[in-house]
Amino acid sequence: DNAILTTMGYNNICVGIDMPPALWTTATLYGLCSAATLNYVLFALHRLKVSSEEHMISLSKPEVVAFYFCNLFYLFGGLVFALCFVNHPWDNLPAHTRPFEIFMVGKLLAVWAVFYEEKLSRKFSEGRYGIDKKKKKDPNFEAFRYLWYVIFTITSLGLPVLFELNMAHRQRWLEKSKRGEHDGEDFSPYVLREFTCVVDWTWFGCFVLTGTFLPKRPIMVGRKLVHRETISLVKSLFDKDAEKMLKSRALIIEALRRYIMRIKNKRETEKTNDVYPQMIGNV
Repeated sequence: DNAILTTMGYNNICVGIDMPPALWTTATLYGLCSAATLNYVLFALHRLKVSSEEHMISLSKPEVVAFYFCNLFYLFGGLVFALCFVNHPWDNLPAHTRPFEIFMVGKLLAVWAVFYEEKLSRKFSEGRYGIDKKKKKDPNFEAFRYLWYVIFTITSLGLPVLFELNMAHRQRWLEKSKRGEHDGEDFSPYVLREFTCVVDWTWFGCFVLTGTFLPKRPIMVGRKLVHRETISLVKSLFDKDAEKMLKSRALIIEALRRYIMRIKNKRETEKTNDVYPQMIGNV
């Protein structure tokens, strides 16, 4: 028996980490999650700044404010989530659950921001790289992506409501119990436990798949944004044998970084017009 099972009617994943020694391990390792969240938000805001400066996307002031709010709220949710390890469910279930609810909403806002950013930058990629607008990358994958997007949105907004309904119902039941108004009646969750359980584990499944379905954004090489199309173009400059050696993303990024640095060094040391022919010959 535990507070979550009593209030919600089922055991979720939190039950497995709410007690020592699992609690000590997860609370310690969560520091790495907070660091990763901070790094993600800082990079997302920097990417937005660089994209605007290089006219890759055009944003109005309300859109800029919305982007900052979504990402900073996600950071806030990621930091507040640590309170789940401090407030134990058997002491105060609302104080244990609400940081998790804030994290869910923050994660959803960050996902919305990435999808909207992808939509704004799509025209730039199509115009610069000559991508056919009518040609879809993978219709089946895109369909699954937006299905995931819809399900993740519904569960992220719905699950906190279900939690709050059950906790409020539990609180009312306890107050009536103190006044002796139940006459031995057993407590049952306000929302059907099977329904809440399905929504809960569906959200968790979507959360695990975030990296698979989230649109891939440009990466930073030095202080420049590099699109996936650029990486594909660099790969195409090499022969098949060299391309096989550059299958690793890390090697591709390193090769591109060195290529850009060589161009930069040439520009600084040589003022002739044959810089680019020399570079192409060396490649």
